[in-house]
This record gives sequence, C-alpha cells and structure tokens, in this order.
Amino acid sequence: MKTNKSKNNKNSLFSKAKLLLQSLLSVSTGLIATNLPANALNFNFTYGSQVTYEQMLGFEMAGKYWSHYLKDDFTINMFIDSTGNLPENVIGGALPGMKSYSYNFFQNKFNKDKSSRDDNLAFDSFNNGRNDDYHVMVDGKEIEGINKVNMTRANAKALGLISGNHKEIDGYIMISNLDNINGNFSWNYDYLNHEVSANKLDFFSMAVHEIGHNLGFVSSGDNLGFRKAIKESQTTNQKITATKINESITVLDLYRYSYQSKKFVHSVDKQKGIPDISIGGKPFFSDNRGEFNIGELSSGEDSEFGGNGYQASHWKPRDGKLGIMDPLLRLGQRRQTTFEDRNAMDVLGWDVDMNANIFDVINWDVPYLSNYYWQQTYHEAKHSLAEKMGIPTWLMEIAPEWAASLLSWDWIDNNDNSYDDRYEELDKMLEDSGSVYKWGWGTGYSQKTLASNTSMLWQHMTWQKVDLSRSNSIAVKSTPEPTSLFGLLGLSLLGIISRSRSFSIASKMTGK
Repeated sequence: MKTNKSKNNKNSLFSKAKLLLQSLLSVSTGLIATNLPANALNFNFTYGSQVTYEQMLGFEMAGKYWSHYLKDDFTINMFIDSTGNLPENVIGGALPGMKSYSYNFFQNKFNKDKSSRDDNLAFDSFNNGRNDDYHVMVDGKEIEGINKVNMTRANAKALGLISGNHKEIDGYIMISNLDNINGNFSWNYDYLNHEVSANKLDFFSMAVHEIGHNLGFVSSGDNLGFRKAIKESQTTNQKITATKINESITVLDLYRYSYQSKKFVHSVDKQKGIPDISIGGKPFFSDNRGEFNIGELSSGEDSEFGGNGYQASHWKPRDGKLGIMDPLLRLGQRRQTTFEDRNAMDVLGWDVDMNANIFDVINWDVPYLSNYYWQQTYHEAKHSLAEKMGIPTWLMEIAPEWAASLLSWDWIDNNDNSYDDRYEELDKMLEDSGSVYKWGWGTGYSQKTLASNTSMLWQHMTWQKVDLSRSNSIAVKSTPEPTSLFGLLGLSLLGIISRSRSFSIASKMTGK
C-alpha cells in the first residue's frame, strides 16, 4: 500500500530519535555474557508492530532452548507477527521458506554433513533408482523416478545448501492476540514458574513447536497439490506421477515408513524398505529403512482417505506424548522436546547434542533438578533481547512496553519505496520457495483446535486452535485449502495484504 511522504518523513524522524537514544543507552550495557556454547545455533527474530515484550521474551527463550541442543554455528532468521484477525479459535502458525534440490545433490551434501551414528544410518537408508532418482510408496504402489527433495530454508542451512550468513527471512510465525478466541483464557507468560494455570495457554510451548516446523518438521501430506493428487488417484484412478511428488516431498518424508513399505523389496537395489508417503495407514518414523520404529507419525487430516484427522507434519497424538511436535497441546501445561524430537532433527541434518538432556521432562513438567538451567536460559533470553534493543536489561525490565517499541516498529521503509521492508522480505521468501507455494501462499504448518473449520478461505494454511470441546487440549490440524491467491485477498492476513508488495500488485491486476 502506498503511503504519503509526510508519513515516511515522520517515521524517519522517529526512527532517528529511537536510534540515537539506543546508542546513548548502549554505552551502559557493556558486553553481555551468556553461557551458550561457542558453537550453537543463533536465532535472529524480528517482530511485527503488535508483538508484546512478553511475547518477544518467549520467542527469545524458545530460541535459546533449541540452541542448547542444536550446535550448527550459523543464524536462522524468523519474522514473528501478531494479529487479532485470524479465524475463530486459531492461536498461531508457521510458514517456512522452502527450497528444492536434486536428490543427488542432497545426498552428496548430507554425506559430507553427517556426524552421528544416526546420520550414518539415515544416509545408508536412502534408496537409489537407476538415474539419480529414488522410489517411494503411495497407496501400496511403488513410484519411481523421483529426483527432487524439498526442505525448509533453515534445514537447507543445516545441510550447507544455503550459506549460514544469508540474511533473508527463513521462516514466518504468526501468533494470535486471542481476540479471536471463544473462551476465558489467556497466554501464560510466567516463564520461570513451572506451573501453568489451568485456564492458560503456555506461550513458550507454542513458540518451541512453531520453531520446530520452520527447522524442518514438515511433510508432503499437508501439501495442497499432493493431497489433490491423492484425491484424484482414489476417486478417478488418475496416476500419481513423480512430477507431482517432486513438488512436495520433504526430507522428513524420507523417514516415513509403514508396516507394508518396510517389507517391500525395492525394484532396483533389491533391498527391503522404501518410504511410504500415503495419507492414512499407520506411518512411523525410521532412519534404517523401517527396521526400527522410532515414533509413530500422524497419518494426515484427510479422514476420507484414511487420515487420523491430524496433519502429517506431526507425531501421532497419544496419551504418552512423543514430543513437542505432537499435534496436541494441553491447557495448563508446559511442553518441551524429547529424544524423538531431537533424533528427528539429527537425521534432518542438524548437528544435535543428544546428551544435552538438561531440559528433559518428567511427566511433561520441567524437572526441578534442571531449575538452574531453566533460569539460565531465561536470563540468556533477557540479556539477548536487551542487547537487540540496545539498552541495559534493568531498563528493559522497568519499561517493557517502551522497550518493545524499539523492536516492534509500526513501519520500516529503509529503501524509501513506500512498502514495509518486513513484508517485502516475506514476499521474497514465498516467491523464492518456488512450486511448493505454487500460487503465492502455500501450505503452512501450525497448531489449532478441533472446534470448527469456520472459514473456507483458510484452506492453504494450517493453524493451532483452541479445542473448545476438550478443555484440556489444543489440536494441530489444518483447515481446507483456498483455491486461489485472490481468495486469500479478503482475509487481511496479519496485515500483509495492506502492506505487502505482492498484494498491491494483485490488487492492480484485478483493477481495484
């Protein structure tokens, strides 16, 4: 959306004043030391204008939490946005930037990057066809000729496919301010208290989960194009082609097996076991061609095709939780990663310290023996946030709203082209994602309730929503898919429509 020069000038003057104040205050901050190891993943979060201080702190803490396990020495850039315009009962979601590579190139990079026993098992499990391709199973049939692998930008950085120095946005996370929620509850921001009130949603748990999707925990089973191909195959007997699978299959899918596919003999290498990316069935995660079941996976939200009603980009929901990537998050509960989560990240390509179990949970509560490390992470997050603001921690604590305004600008237009820079960068991330987001805004991975699918316009995104039918849980499940970019124009998605270049162009195309 175009803005007049006076607005830009006003914002420019305000920006200079804020920067001057930050410069003066930064003198008193000194060097802030943290206890994170020298080789650890760094998260660079940028924030939209409505993100609060408590929410910034929650994401900084979630990032530090992941960094205690992930030792890749580079930076992941994520844009965090808040809104009250999400569909009814939706509380948050993730939209990762995606990249596609040839299978042969991916294998070579994975081989060079592998560093653990599980990495070696995973590499040996990759099957090969005749022409730098691989085979998968869909609905009991072996499909040959697949020669592409898709992954999140963050995952590509972990494998050295994208330079860790790239400053482009790697992922987008949207959070609800809960104005759209039917229920008397709120976010829990009491991060040091191990107890979460029964009527609160733990913000930290949500943040860790959404970051996990951007790190690479995503599946083709939630991709619009692939789901459409499954439907056509089952209803009209149309053949599912390797081309269609090339547009959607992910690194996570290479470890997706079924009891049928693990016994299947590959037609070329004559070994047992090929990935099964079907919707439905009883899929599980395995890094050795299905010989060992590390954890059961959700079978997809399309119940008419045999799915269990939950997105494929998650563990299978059950009473004994498998990990933070489980599709259910209870009210009044703090959730963290488990061995299964970290094992998955390891074979996705991340360098994981599997022994860094200082935060391991007991009955899904933070063990009090790890209280020291929990407080350490909390204070690291506060110091990091203050450092980004350019002010001392004590000042941030006594004036949190003002401090948050130093990072949550109403408008950023450094190139003076009358478009908000943050949303221009988001546009570029989606454009660079290619066929995965074919019509402009593609499949996102997020968390929502089972309460109701209230808007047929939110079909290509997935959300975390409050399950009003079950007061103790939140379900991760997607709504139906929108059929065109213009169907999304009416949603005012997090303000992007009014501030993003691509939607301005789309408006011109429609003559509005």
